[in-house]
Amino acid sequence: VASVPPLSLSLYVQLAGTLHRWRLQTMEEKRQKYMDPVCCGGASEQYPLSSDQIRSWKSAGAILLSDLLPVELTDALRADVASISGNENTRFGDESDLTFPSSSKALNEASVHLRLIHLVTQLLGTDDIRLSQAEAWKKSGIDSTKFSSRKPTAPHDQRIHCDYPNHTLVHPSNWDTPDSVSVILYLSDYEECGGGTAVVTRSGKADPAYKSGTLVLTPGVTGHWINDREMAESHYKSKLPEIHSFRESLYRREVVARYKRGTVLVYRQDLWHRGTRIKEGTTRYVMNITYRRKDAEWIGSWNCGWAKRNYTLCWPERRLEATIAKMTPIQRTVLGFPAPGHKYWNDVTLAAVSARYAPFNMDLEPYRKQMRDTKKASKTVGCDSYTEKDVGVTSIRSRRVEAMPWAMPLLGLVIALAWKIVGVNAV
Repeated sequence: VASVPPLSLSLYVQLAGTLHRWRLQTMEEKRQKYMDPVCCGGASEQYPLSSDQIRSWKSAGAILLSDLLPVELTDALRADVASISGNENTRFGDESDLTFPSSSKALNEASVHLRLIHLVTQLLGTDDIRLSQAEAWKKSGIDSTKFSSRKPTAPHDQRIHCDYPNHTLVHPSNWDTPDSVSVILYLSDYEECGGGTAVVTRSGKADPAYKSGTLVLTPGVTGHWINDREMAESHYKSKLPEIHSFRESLYRREVVARYKRGTVLVYRQDLWHRGTRIKEGTTRYVMNITYRRKDAEWIGSWNCGWAKRNYTLCWPERRLEATIAKMTPIQRTVLGFPAPGHKYWNDVTLAAVSARYAPFNMDLEPYRKQMRDTKKASKTVGCDSYTEKDVGVTSIRSRRVEAMPWAMPLLGLVIALAWKIVGVNAV
């Protein structure tokens, strides 16, 4: 009987490492905590979230919703993303046809869906918001051999981080006044492919994970920019042990989003979170969307400008203009299109915009109506029936005095004569 050749030392080491990682992964899965999706609790389409859900998001920093967008839309989007991405992995952050505006009508619709816009306005407390990110992508699971030879930039098992360094050159505002709302729209099922986003929700104002100065302990701000968890934490352990200890405490608090197709994770750019591994041989499809307050100008646009996208990728079909023509005024406004009543609008600009969008039958009546109402209000303010409160600059009395330049000298003469008479009588 032929003898079996002994295994080489390097192979023993490789097998031992694989078994160790498998053991750690199994232990981690057993103690893993999960976040399950809940239904939107709002009273109407315009108010998708309940007051309790708003308070929860503002305090904890994340909420997982199951029914924000229509099933037909998410199914169509899933099919489009799979078709457009083909057999190639789409790299997160790359400009492609999976970025708004896209040839996918479903992607364009999801980016500016009214229920999503209304949700953001509820959370940020303002109607003045702007879209700053909208892109879909896929992430595929790999086997243990490929995983063992991964690069530090690989996204398979991410280190814990905050998103803000990718979106702003400064630091997030105070927790109670968030700058933006970020969304991950899942187009797959967790039970099928894994890869749930792990989050560390905030536990009150005294939470040590979110005290002042801790958010800078994200890779790329403090320490090297390394995407892989094992490699990043190895760097911190050897170079910055105190930070490593803090970051290990974050991993122990992780809660993984146990999503289904159509589930939406609503979170913030100052929330600790990370991507986890996809099951081998499966693919997870998602879409990332971010909205910011209009006045939060320090939040940059993650994607290329919409007008440039229209020029470089949407012509000669003019897909973006065709899409905008079908939107409501509030949907156009989140792209930077002037709202009805904005000072931009006048007879000249309205006529010119109407001509540009004429091939797409764009309804500009809301803008015309607001212009008519504004002109009517201006005429009313210009007549004698206005009050000091309406004008707020020049009182009705001063206007009448200005209309009679002889009134002030005459009033002075009357006062002087009266004073003289009073003085004589006093003597």
